[in-house]
Amino acid sequence: MAEEFLSRLDGLEKKIDGLGETLIRMITILGNVTDLKSDLTMVKEELMESIKTIPQPPAPVPGVTKEDLVQVISALPKVESTGGGISAEEVSQIVKVELAGVLEQVLVSMSALQAELNGKIDAISISAAAIPTAAPAAATPQPMAGAPASSSTVSPDTAIKIADQLDVILKSLRMGCKAGPVLETMNDAKAEIMKLVSSDPIMIKIDKWTGIVNTYSLRHELQAKDILKMKKDIKSEIPKYRPA
Repeated sequence: MAEEFLSRLDGLEKKIDGLGETLIRMITILGNVTDLKSDLTMVKEELMESIKTIPQPPAPVPGVTKEDLVQVISALPKVESTGGGISAEEVSQIVKVELAGVLEQVLVSMSALQAELNGKIDAISISAAAIPTAAPAAATPQPMAGAPASSSTVSPDTAIKIADQLDVILKSLRMGCKAGPVLETMNDAKAEIMKLVSSDPIMIKIDKWTGIVNTYSLRHELQAKDILKMKKDIKSEIPKYRPA
């Protein structure tokens, strides 16, 4: 009897060990699904913002249109609806297939647009060759290569320090960030810039971004659309102070 009891205990212990390994795999899968959901949300928001800036061609061209891209991106599978047993790998494969189809259509449209653009360039070149060469105009002073944009008149060293503060603000704008810490970062960055210069156009920009964050409660997360908008503005300002 004792040996039979011990045998049953050993079998039970093995089943418990197997259950532990299963739970570990489930936790890993759930973690991957959570990360994938966050990545999908950011990609969809960035794609939607980028598509809004694509100008429609004056005449229809073969291939994908702006509306087609919007429909495909809107149809991407939502991770929150995959709780019925689908794995992170399956979700990833579905997304890859969808994006591969979009990319193929985009390449077709780009080829057609490139051919049309080449034709227009040839026509312009022929027209320009027929125009008599005008007398050379008086030379005008050009800004030094690598100098900050004309909207800012600070020295190069100061401009680089301002760009560093903009980098700090940019890094604070992550998906899921809360308004309180972001607002504190913006205020600290502005204070550091004010130590460098008494006034500069970037201060107006920082006040604008601060105004957007102030529309939230300090404990609430910023919406993806506002995060992407502010990141786009900041990325366009940094080269004015730290040229490539």
